[in-house]
Amino acid sequence: MKVDKLEQIIETMKKNSFTNLKYENDDTTIELNLPSVQRKTITNIVEPVKEVIDAKSNYIEVKSKLVGRFYSTLTSDKVPTLRINDEIKKGENLCMIESMNIEHIVKSEHDGVLKEVLLGEGDMVMYGQVIMRIEN
Repeated sequence: MKVDKLEQIIETMKKNSFTNLKYENDDTTIELNLPSVQRKTITNIVEPVKEVIDAKSNYIEVKSKLVGRFYSTLTSDKVPTLRINDEIKKGENLCMIESMNIEHIVKSEHDGVLKEVLLGEGDMVMYGQVIMRIEN
């Protein structure tokens, strides 16, 4: 299949809000999975995210407990909840991970200062992947 035909199929999928397509013939298999453009308003507060303290530094690595999409915004105004060098308290909302159209709020287990956010808005996040670093 030519690239321009594939691009045309992707555009058609986006226009019609399709998120998945699988095409097979004798010698070719193509599977497309596009991100969902609709976000449900169902919210689930998950247990505190696993945080690992790196012995070589004063940073705590916040790791994902889910596979999904990362969002630093917790409200519809699209303003990030936290910014670099913001002070964080134990139990404070850090971000959201959308998994299977359910929004999971990630909370901090430690006090500290946000030093690094490793993902962009809407990026895929894998289980155990470092999301952010907090200075202890």
